[in-house]
Amino acid sequence: MEDAIRTYPPPSSELRVEDIYRDIQLPSKNPWDCSLPYAAINMVSSLDGKIAINGTANPIGGSADRRVMRNIRSRFDAVLRGAGTLRAEKISLGVTKDLARDRLSEGREEQPLDLILSSDIAGLPLDTNLLNVTPGRVAVLVPSDNTSAAREDIQILRMPTVTGGAVDLMQAMQLLKRDHHVHSVLLEGGPTLNHHFVSNNLVNELFLTLAPKLLPANTDAPLTLLHAPRRSHAAPLNLELISTHVAGDEVFLRYTIPAINPTSFR
Repeated sequence: MEDAIRTYPPPSSELRVEDIYRDIQLPSKNPWDCSLPYAAINMVSSLDGKIAINGTANPIGGSADRRVMRNIRSRFDAVLRGAGTLRAEKISLGVTKDLARDRLSEGREEQPLDLILSSDIAGLPLDTNLLNVTPGRVAVLVPSDNTSAAREDIQILRMPTVTGGAVDLMQAMQLLKRDHHVHSVLLEGGPTLNHHFVSNNLVNELFLTLAPKLLPANTDAPLTLLHAPRRSHAAPLNLELISTHVAGDEVFLRYTIPAINPTSFR
């Protein structure tokens, strides 16, 4: 695997790909609202802004991206994905043994809590698309009126809802922090989930891998990092660059996301 170079802030020395983001320290609390977990998005994108090939992100990133993804994942208490992401591809959960040892040495759970946000557990390919499951460390967030039966290996967490029956994301995040000791959450897609979280002012950072690929659009509206469920007239968000790393031909970018007025980003 190639060595990596941090280009911003100016590097004091080169480092291995295995060490990108491995030692990042997240804030102890959300700077906007201490009742919420600190939250970040991690995604991979082609150079022309697409985040999926035939519905899945797997072919976009290379081996360095997959290692860096697990490094980022290891720094968070929980990892959250939407039901659409789970249906689209097989997901390898958790972190590698060396990262798990790091977590244990820091007094944390060996594996992050894996969360799936869904309107219902019925029809979710939990047995086929969730790989490397750690019993007791996977939970599905569903609306409070959902009647799905609990499973021995997967928790069912019923959450308050908004008008229309969808999970209330603000209250769900507050409950995860209060009742399940989730002080930090990493979002791993998809783009609709990302948009809902950003538009509700629930995301503090973005980790973005730029893969050296150009993908011809095969739909009228190819998916990008944020996908609004309806036509959006939101003004662009201006992010602040925290760091840049380069490994081979992949670029790893980390940004802060500003606080916004949620009503202006729909």
